[in-house]
Amino acid sequence: MPHLEHLEAMLVGDMKAAGLDPAFIHAFEKTGLLVSEENQHLIPEKDLEEWRSAVEEYRRKHSQRQKPMTYPTGTMAFYGPDDKTTTKIAAGVFTAKNSKAIIKRWVATDVTTNPKIQREIMEFFNEHGVKSVAMSDGNMGCPHEEGEDFPVGEDCPFCPFWKGKQGSNQWF
Repeated sequence: MPHLEHLEAMLVGDMKAAGLDPAFIHAFEKTGLLVSEENQHLIPEKDLEEWRSAVEEYRRKHSQRQKPMTYPTGTMAFYGPDDKTTTKIAAGVFTAKNSKAIIKRWVATDVTTNPKIQREIMEFFNEHGVKSVAMSDGNMGCPHEEGEDFPVGEDCPFCPFWKGKQGSNQWF
């Protein structure tokens, strides 16, 4: 299992490849937080303020024009019971800056090699006119959903490999 610093570097590389706002990347590197409309209500206000300050700090230092991101942009994240076995793919599409992600998931024992799933992922991206795709370099966590399959902030009881390595409490 890669060290946390290596995982963070991989994640930053994926963020850059996806064309994520560099101010958000800077804020992630500074605070360890990934803030979105979907998760900001789960983050303590003190931590949100630190993240917002880091975004503003970057924008003040880099006020020159930035190359606009090409939308729609796609993302793919891989999940499994351990770091070697992938059983779930989550694909997302961002149609515009600050848009809510359109997400679709596939689960199977052969999720990465199944021709039907590969075709469906391509169709999903084509349907939304995706111009580029960023993906995780390996599994990001277990395939179970925090808050649905197990309580928020706790370890997944079904995937002991990921104990202490994932979840919303890992970013604070």
